[in-house]
Amino acid sequence: MEEERGNIEVSTKITEPLLSVPNPRALQQTVPSVPGQSKYVQLLNVIEELGHEVRPTYAGSRTSIEKIKRGIVHISQSSMFHTLDTFDTEFSADSVEWCPINSFKNIFVCGTYQLIKDEELTSNSSLSSKRLGRIYMFQVVENGRLKLLQKLDVPAVLDIKWAHVICQNKILLGVVNSLGYLQIYHLRDNDEQKHLELLIQERVADEDEILALSLDWFTGRLTSSNALSSKIVVSNSKGFISLFELNDNALNQINSWNAHEFEAWIAAFDYWNTNVIYSGGDDCKFQCFDLRIGTHAIASNRVHGAGVTSIHSNVTREFLLSSGSYDEMLRLWDTRNFKQPISEINLGGGIWRLKWDPFLQRYLLAACMYGGFRIIDCEKIMEA
Repeated sequence: MEEERGNIEVSTKITEPLLSVPNPRALQQTVPSVPGQSKYVQLLNVIEELGHEVRPTYAGSRTSIEKIKRGIVHISQSSMFHTLDTFDTEFSADSVEWCPINSFKNIFVCGTYQLIKDEELTSNSSLSSKRLGRIYMFQVVENGRLKLLQKLDVPAVLDIKWAHVICQNKILLGVVNSLGYLQIYHLRDNDEQKHLELLIQERVADEDEILALSLDWFTGRLTSSNALSSKIVVSNSKGFISLFELNDNALNQINSWNAHEFEAWIAAFDYWNTNVIYSGGDDCKFQCFDLRIGTHAIASNRVHGAGVTSIHSNVTREFLLSSGSYDEMLRLWDTRNFKQPISEINLGGGIWRLKWDPFLQRYLLAACMYGGFRIIDCEKIMEA
């Protein structure tokens, strides 16, 4: 994994084409109106206008014919996006997350990771000095400029996510790191000085040399503005999945089980039923667990041709799930059928993270390692 990532800049520039993938009629439905989305709708109208001129994806390549058969096209665009500002994170940036809480949506955090080579370590180096990281917190100010609010030197960050709603009267950020800790930070806003403060942390396993690899909050579809408790799922490098509960500033592990033979790269809630957890690992397994009946997988497949690295539930369409893999394939799933995906597309790079857009949940943003990143339109899906 360490060799897969390259150093990147925090930038608003998107240099790759917009892609569209097939969509079965079973998933076609009217997207509910979302208050305050007018500017976003305007952006969608611009995208649609630019999309009038289309051509086959990767035209001229050996795989073009198959992609044409699957109806995959991309929108020709030369200036859809432009860079507003950049920032050198020094270490490899592997996670960027916007704060989802109203009045703080111009705040985002960036987690970084740097592996120190063995020859650069001294004989008395600790585990924490082998993998270094930082957490940056930015505010986007006038004209799209980046204002650095805080920089924290921490163990290497593997994943970082905000709780979707306010929990216990706090705006919370979850972080998992190379020392095997789940950390919860509190975003404080004192006299207009915004900063992150470590609230609590717990090891995900008792063994050394275990990396905590991913986390997800169960709050994806919560409408309450102040959840009294919250659950967090974490995956680690030994293939285990762990479930934690945060309550009254106490972080308790309530379950843990061995889900994969190798690294469990990703674990994620089904936001429509948070008793259900999905996981993906370096053993190519894509699995589903229902904790009401235990920790044995109720569904499992090896459709992915390499390690499964990303999973994200769609909060507006109940059975729609996305998965990404080192095999460069984005797959969309109807969770009622785990045997095969309803659609797939090659994004030209190993997929590290997937994220549904926060407005209409129509677009997927994919971070594709050396392949850059993509925006995928999942609305116009045809029946397979």
